[in-house]
This record gives sequence, structure tokens and C-alpha cells, in this order.
Amino acid sequence: MNVNKSSHYRPNHNDNGQNISTPVNDWVNGFQPREKTETIRNCAALPRDFVDAVVLRVAKALLSLTERNTESSSCGDAWNTGGSMLISEVVNLLDQSSLQALKKECGGLQTLLKNNHQVFRVEGGRVFIRDWRKTTLAQSSRVTSKRKPPPSGAVKTRLCWFHTHHPQGCPLLCEHCAFAHGETDLKNPQR
Repeated sequence: MNVNKSSHYRPNHNDNGQNISTPVNDWVNGFQPREKTETIRNCAALPRDFVDAVVLRVAKALLSLTERNTESSSCGDAWNTGGSMLISEVVNLLDQSSLQALKKECGGLQTLLKNNHQVFRVEGGRVFIRDWRKTTLAQSSRVTSKRKPPPSGAVKTRLCWFHTHHPQGCPLLCEHCAFAHGETDLKNPQR
């Protein structure tokens, strides 16, 4: 018995020359290959100035919720950790054009906030200012961590958001912060 092996890929015809619909034919006819370059939609391709403006607006709102919500470090100095907001409340801080830009991204505002984990902590639908003193203590006391520590070549390759924007600066000393405290502390990224 001779069987044409390529018959799976050809449309089947009945005796009248009409196409017969089969699952294989329906799948092949409806097949659309992916684009050669897929669009990145995780907020990473958004313009840096747009992202920075959203981050600054959200951070200022969190810090203004409670100017008195300060926590002391072991040295006794107080640092404003701000309040917390539901992501649905954060939406109200943004203008319509910003919201439209974020709607085009997968995960939208929440993804943008999570991508900026240097500044924010997002848990249970709430946004908080990240307190690196607590994060550092928690990481050092845990044997295993979900997030790997940054590679040694990645330390001090970006400016510290808190040093630049927080009213009280960074809660960590320069030598303990993974981010650069000023242009002179900045190192070139190793690639």
C-alpha cells in the first residue's frame, strides 16, 4: 500500500473538487506565524522620563501620607518610610494619557511599580516605599532568598533613587548601599 506522506499538508478535495474541512486543514489555513521581533510589553520599553515621572509622583504621594511615619535605624536617626496605597488608589494619581500608555503594557501600573523595586515594594495589592534597612536585615538573616544578590559588577552602576529624591536621603551609608550616592560613586557597568 503506497501512502503519500505529504497528504497531511494538502487540502483534501471531494470528487467535485470542493475542499473538505479537516482539523489539519483548518489549523494550517488559520496559522499566523509570529513576528520576527516581538514587542516588549513589560514596561521596560517605556521612555525613561515617563517612568521617572510616574515613580516620583507615586513616591511623593506615599511620603506625604504620613510625614511622621519615621522609623529609627540602629543609629537612632529617623527616616520617613511613608504610608501605603492600594494600586487602585495610585491610579487616581495619574493623568489619562499616562494611564493609556500603561494600559498598553502587560501588567500596567503594577508591573511598572514592581520593575522599580529599588523604590517600591508591592505586596497584596498595596504599594510601599522600600526600606532597604529592613530588606538588608531580612536578606542577611535568611539562608535562601528568592531574589539573587546583584553580581559584583552590577553594584554602584546606577544612582540611588533615595539619595537623589528622598527628602532625608538614603537610609543606608554609602558603603552599604548597592546604588551609587552621587556621580563620583558611580561605576561603569561591566558587560
